[in-house]
Amino acid sequence: MLIDTIASCTAAIERKAEVKQHRQADEAFLFAIGKLNQVNSALKETLLCMAELHRRNISPKPILKSSTREELLRCTNACGRALDKGELDSAAVDAFAAHLKTAQAELAAAWKRDAPAYAGGPNGYLTMISGLTDDPRAARALSAAIRTTAGSPVSQKGILALSEQVEKANRMISSFSLKPDVESFLKKVAAGRATVLDLTPDILEWLREQRLLGKLRLDFPS
Repeated sequence: MLIDTIASCTAAIERKAEVKQHRQADEAFLFAIGKLNQVNSALKETLLCMAELHRRNISPKPILKSSTREELLRCTNACGRALDKGELDSAAVDAFAAHLKTAQAELAAAWKRDAPAYAGGPNGYLTMISGLTDDPRAARALSAAIRTTAGSPVSQKGILALSEQVEKANRMISSFSLKPDVESFLKKVAAGRATVLDLTPDILEWLREQRLLGKLRLDFPS
């Protein structure tokens, strides 16, 4: 896999950089090595985030465009060869950094697209039933935390947090079963589309059992 190849190249660059740094005293070369190490660390974080998004099925589709993957691989190979020959310069590292920024932008776009979709189903349902759970405050807090995490910049920590929060939401939901007609009614209420016609005898009975009749409110849209 191309991403695995890139990861192997970055590891090799790190090893070579350590050796070269001790052997080479040229300031420009050492400066380029320092920049390369920074780019390398950022690339590793980016690749780890992508791997986690795939592993947790948040982003099942490829995140990087093929052209971006190929440019990253070309840059890692080029910088690795230049480092090995003692010819690494800032221009080569800057080119590498530019393609890394493209990869980071594609990762951020995937997270922005996929995180809300991944969390939306469980969180929407949790929001709908939060007031009916044993601990409404905890349910609402979890729902708010999911929205915050999904709207935050992508990071390994954020990916792990979102996965754990959605798993917790699913556990809450699985312990709370609703009849299909009640679920449909609550979805309409959450969307602001419920009408008096939706208050069937079964729904009224369920509302009475849940002691929610007193919370009903009529509203005439303008």
